[in-house]
Amino acid sequence: MKSTKTIFSQRNLNIVNFVFWFILLSISLLELLSYQVIGGEEINWDNRLTYLIPNYLTFWLLAYGVYYLYFRTNNLKIKRIVLVHLGGMIVFGLIHAFSSFALLTLSRRMIEYMDYATKSFWEVYSGFFKWMIPDIIGGFVFYWLLLIILIGWDFYNRYKNQYIQNLELESKLTQSQLQTLKMQLQPHFLFNALNTISMMIRRKKGDQAIEMLSGLSEILRETLSREKDQFVKLSDELELAKKYLGIEQGRFKEKVKVIYEIADGCEKLPVPNLILQPIVENAIKHGVSHSLKNSEIKISAIRLNGSLELEVFNTGKLLGKNFNIKEQTGIGLSNTRSRLDRLYKGKSFFEIKNEGNEGVKVTVRIPLRTETNGKNPNHHS
Repeated sequence: MKSTKTIFSQRNLNIVNFVFWFILLSISLLELLSYQVIGGEEINWDNRLTYLIPNYLTFWLLAYGVYYLYFRTNNLKIKRIVLVHLGGMIVFGLIHAFSSFALLTLSRRMIEYMDYATKSFWEVYSGFFKWMIPDIIGGFVFYWLLLIILIGWDFYNRYKNQYIQNLELESKLTQSQLQTLKMQLQPHFLFNALNTISMMIRRKKGDQAIEMLSGLSEILRETLSREKDQFVKLSDELELAKKYLGIEQGRFKEKVKVIYEIADGCEKLPVPNLILQPIVENAIKHGVSHSLKNSEIKISAIRLNGSLELEVFNTGKLLGKNFNIKEQTGIGLSNTRSRLDRLYKGKSFFEIKNEGNEGVKVTVRIPLRTETNGKNPNHHS
């Protein structure tokens, strides 16, 4: 299976296979050592080593057969997989029993242990059949143990890879939303700003036109400079909002008063890129521009119960009685709400409502974090 082969590289497989059987051998040797030291038992190390080393050595080599069968049968139907592994289990148990005993006999003849040096190879081997069945059953048990570990490891890695892929897809989707939001907002904002600049030029207010054009250039430059950032400091977002409102104040002359109430320490906290821009633009478009009186926009930020709460209030036209944010199809607020849901997994809060008869207030509440490197603050690698 393709994904499995990617997960189990040959190098990793060799390392894990060796370490697994080496640990089991070490545990067996430590167990014997503890019997000798703590229990005072006399251990015949020639006998135990010549048994344990061939036993685990053959397990180590035969384990590759289990891995091979697993790789080759992963795409088969479950019945065929079971039949293949039942056959593999029988072969595994038999080969292990005969080969480990052959290595045991060979090693004991080499060190002239007991009567192994005097008896012929077949005479020694004939005694093997007395305890062959328990050894074969032990091979069966290790075969399925290996298979279960392999399946568990494979499924874990597939789950982990799928989780990473989902995060990447989600990041790309949210990034795409951010790009879409920029493409949708910038032409609308540019049109209004350029229209105001041209109007100033016609009225021979060259200094104001140049100042507004300079502010517009700074906004575009800053927006493009953090194009790939998903999160920025609140101070950066406020600075962009100030430049934007500076241009809009040029359109409405002295009609708009802007108030900032930012609690100490909030400026350094991370917020989604362009989170204030559509909200402030909405306040201008639907509030200030419809008011014949002097208008006010207030932007505030406070820490509240482990969250950062942002509020944008504007005087002017109120929301209708049947207003429902979920039914709105406008670019700014609906896209902002959708981004918040995706970035904070439903842990954010977004609300727009009338503030008495004075105006409209938008409230955004997001989990408090300290990261500002452009990554999702809810994701930890």
